[in-house]
Amino acid sequence: MITINLLPQEYRKKERTPIVLFLPIIAGVATVLSAAAVAVYVHFVWFADTQNKREMLEQTLAQKQPMLKHEKKLLAEEAEFKKRADTIENIAKSRILMTRILDEFVDVVADGDTLGEDGYLIRLKSFATSPPNSRGGRRGSRGKKGAKSGGEVKFDGWALADKDPLAAFNRYHERLQESRTFRENYIAITDPEGRIENFSDGKLPAKGWTIKQTLTLRDPAGALTERLERRQQMAEKDSGR
Repeated sequence: MITINLLPQEYRKKERTPIVLFLPIIAGVATVLSAAAVAVYVHFVWFADTQNKREMLEQTLAQKQPMLKHEKKLLAEEAEFKKRADTIENIAKSRILMTRILDEFVDVVADGDTLGEDGYLIRLKSFATSPPNSRGGRRGSRGKKGAKSGGEVKFDGWALADKDPLAAFNRYHERLQESRTFRENYIAITDPEGRIENFSDGKLPAKGWTIKQTLTLRDPAGALTERLERRQQMAEKDSGR
């Protein structure tokens, strides 16, 4: 049977949304809400995990702060010790071993008594040293000009001989300049000046040639460097044989 709705349009009952259209809408809303819930959960879980890691790192840092301070203190002490070691090394390079130099000089003086006819007899009256300066050899001296001085050695005495004291002095003077100690430790020596002096003390020899000379020492740092280089060269020659 055919039915006809004669009510006006505004009074008619609205038609329901078909179930076929309603279900996808519900599903879409549920999906959006689920995604939002998962995002919120993941965010807060990640935030909590990050917060925990941060707290653990802060605790670890707080525990290691004393160790870090101690390490910084050790590094500062190491730097200070290195600075002191460098200072000591510089002092060692720049100092003059006067005991060794005096000993080697005395060897040259004493050796003259063992050389027979080529020997000499030296009597020293005084031996003095002066501190380093920036000048090279003094005026009237023979040696390297312009080289940095490591100080001076001054000595007075006599070259003794019964016949020819001047010849004895010349032999001593030549041996001194040819000695290893002179080559390694000195850069200049004053020109020899003197005169024959007769002694009245009754001892022999009864006369001598007066000695009054000044030796200019090398700069100790440069002398040390040269000695090390020579030793290295000698070691290389020995190893090459």
